[in-house]
Amino acid sequence: MIKLIFLSHCFNSFSLTILMFIFFFFGYNSYATDLGLISSLTIVITQIFSSNKRNIVLSTDNYKLLMHTVIFRFISGLIIFFISYLIILKLNLVNPLNLSFVLLCILFWINEMFLTYYEIKKNNFLIAINFSFFTLLFIKIILMLYFDNFNEIYILLYSYLIFGIVSLLIIYIKLNKNLFFFKQSQNVLNSFKFNIYDYSFLSSFSFLLSVFVWRYFIVKSFDKDDAIVYFISFAIASFPATVINNYLGITLIKQKKNSFKNFILYLFFYFTFSYLFIYANRYLISAHESTTYFELIFEILTISFLGTIIMIIGINSRLQILNYAKKNNYLFKSDFIYGIIIASIVPILYFLNYFEQMKFSYLISSIFTYVYFVIIKNNLNISR
Repeated sequence: MIKLIFLSHCFNSFSLTILMFIFFFFGYNSYATDLGLISSLTIVITQIFSSNKRNIVLSTDNYKLLMHTVIFRFISGLIIFFISYLIILKLNLVNPLNLSFVLLCILFWINEMFLTYYEIKKNNFLIAINFSFFTLLFIKIILMLYFDNFNEIYILLYSYLIFGIVSLLIIYIKLNKNLFFFKQSQNVLNSFKFNIYDYSFLSSFSFLLSVFVWRYFIVKSFDKDDAIVYFISFAIASFPATVINNYLGITLIKQKKNSFKNFILYLFFYFTFSYLFIYANRYLISAHESTTYFELIFEILTISFLGTIIMIIGINSRLQILNYAKKNNYLFKSDFIYGIIIASIVPILYFLNYFEQMKFSYLISSIFTYVYFVIIKNNLNISR
């Protein structure tokens, strides 16, 4: 049974992607495209300041490191907002709604460490409160869109932002009554240096960079109504491999039985639900979109689903390397090279004017992933 903490982490990590899906479902394609681009940009920037701290804290139960990281994220969140603001200003995307997307992304990034604390302390009450926070937000937005109250959404988002920030500050004060901001400034600087020079940072950063690069060049290639089709299709197709790579993979690898074969059943239901989602979207907004629009969605999604299966097999090889290799730095360096190559697929197609071929981008990346990590695994003589 999937635990509530897993769902809470998923909501926290994928909340803006879920909002992008909700906007798309109700036909607000332009806003969904802006959200997809802005969220991927902000997540890339937050990764510079992250250095895989959640996993480090979880593996060591280092309460002091967790508290330092919370302070660090509150302070660096201001820097991240300023950097994100300058970039979206350059992209002509500055408005109250888009700025709320940036702030939400930063808030959820800070909230990740609080969720980690709840997980370590097994505080089911606060985990449930956190889960309810996201659930109510999604329900309210769905109802507002259903009743055509879109213009009031930014008010709702800023209300949640204020409530979220105040709540986290209150919880932090209760957890650590002595706020040594100035004494811990050196820890903030050391944490930043550690982030930049850590190989796991390079691995995570290159993976996330590819998402933003792909979306940026897709927006340059198509109008927003078509761009969101690529965003949605690639996001749906990549989700299973992302969950395995970031959350479930090592657990499945360590189990003796063929857990990945059992995962195929869940994959079948996921594919079915995804197509039903698109059909429901077609039924809801069919009066506003042409048949060609939905044919494009189904075509890209079907091609990308072929890539999903190949990607999972490739990610399985990567996780075997991570689990069995004596030195993970070799893998993280390889991840960085891999991420740069994957990120270049859509830009290459863009500069070659192969816009029609962009629908094959995720499939191409999946094939490359499989070949790349199988070769590395064989070179390290890892068998499984």
